Amino acid sequence: MPIHDTMKCIFCFHTLKNTDICFETVDDQVDPTPDPIKLNFQRRTEPYMDEFDMQAMSRQPICQYQEGSTEFELDPETGIPVAWNQSVQESTYTLKSRKRICAFCHMPLPSQFGKRPNMMVGFCGNTGAGKTVYMLSLIHDLKSRVHGMAVAPDPIFYSQLKTDYKSMYDAMYGGEDGYRLPQATPPNDTLSPLVLNCSYRGRDFMITLYDMAGEGTKHASYMAKQALFLANTAGVIYLKDPDYFPGMPMANVALEEHAYLDDLFDAITSRRQDTQPAYIAITMTKIDKLLDIYGGNREFRSIIGATFDRDDVNIHADGFDAPAARAISGRMHKLYDWSNTEDQAILGIYNKQLSRADREDTVRSGLFGRLFSGKKKRKDEEDTGNQPVMLFGASPLGRNPGLYHEEGDDSTYYASQEPRGLHNVDPILWLLYCHGLFPARRTVED
Repeated sequence: MPIHDTMKCIFCFHTLKNTDICFETVDDQVDPTPDPIKLNFQRRTEPYMDEFDMQAMSRQPICQYQEGSTEFELDPETGIPVAWNQSVQESTYTLKSRKRICAFCHMPLPSQFGKRPNMMVGFCGNTGAGKTVYMLSLIHDLKSRVHGMAVAPDPIFYSQLKTDYKSMYDAMYGGEDGYRLPQATPPNDTLSPLVLNCSYRGRDFMITLYDMAGEGTKHASYMAKQALFLANTAGVIYLKDPDYFPGMPMANVALEEHAYLDDLFDAITSRRQDTQPAYIAITMTKIDKLLDIYGGNREFRSIIGATFDRDDVNIHADGFDAPAARAISGRMHKLYDWSNTEDQAILGIYNKQLSRADREDTVRSGLFGRLFSGKKKRKDEEDTGNQPVMLFGASPLGRNPGLYHEEGDDSTYYASQEPRGLHNVDPILWLLYCHGLFPARRTVED
């Protein structure tokens, strides 16, 4: 199934032509000044942003690419502009700017923009589900657990924007005495994507990850911001926190979590205008918590089996193993049923939405309709696992990650040993597989 256009802006989602690519000066002697185009875009999600907010400023001049102009350098393979040779007044030298921005929003473009297909993935879930930790663990585990996968975070989005993912990653995986875990994403922060440049067995592609703050679930304005991004993604990873399960710390407010999911996807449906399918990976994060709590329960063990008992499991080492993924999805489905909370379980919300989607054409044509329309799967869906919803279990920290403690007033948490992710890569590999960027696992017959 096709993924988003290679030339789609990751902020405003316009599909750009070469002439829609602009360059911002790299002259550090020039102070940032208010940028009306950037401000207008930022106000779509931050309506009260001031024109002097640094996030709404750019260094001038900004030059838009013009075909045939000798001031620009083009990529020899694609013909896409990659540099602007800016003449400096009253001087004999030029500045070479590779800082590309979108003409419609003046937000930065990835370094590989236009050269590689880009799969956009939204992360959502309630407060405490571990979205940021999970995103950071993907960088580590895609490199270390998927043989042949090369991953290089785009520096523009890794350390140079407001959200410094590099510092958080280094704290998680580069510490000597302890492994610092990042704090929750504040809901008032402008969404900052994390862009990964990946290569796997001759395939070059980008993955753009959007971290949605769970703390914003009670604010309609932030929900609209989430919907703006999620409605343009090729896939959504919904992280479900096991703390909402029966017998767990937040079981008494489980309905609040599922109400958020319901509202969020309603917001996505209302914004989505096209018919492009979106895939949803419902992922029980921190699955190790359930293993520790229910490990002695015979019925639980019969459902889960030994699937999540080892830290070094990689069932997709040679390509995506669709039968194994379907088996895990079936076990996770049984796990939700085993919790015996149909009114609270995430699938209960889906079942209610299914009946509503059957009644309303507007919903049927939206996200829920694409998830559940047609009760009979095509043969290729049954054979390959290329279906709109799959269930997964994962743990960014792995089994028994150690104790956590607060340090100081900033409520910073530390793990006593290095995080060892458990099944973290499965949901993202499934999405890549559905979009033709990760191959199917070869069988003996092949």
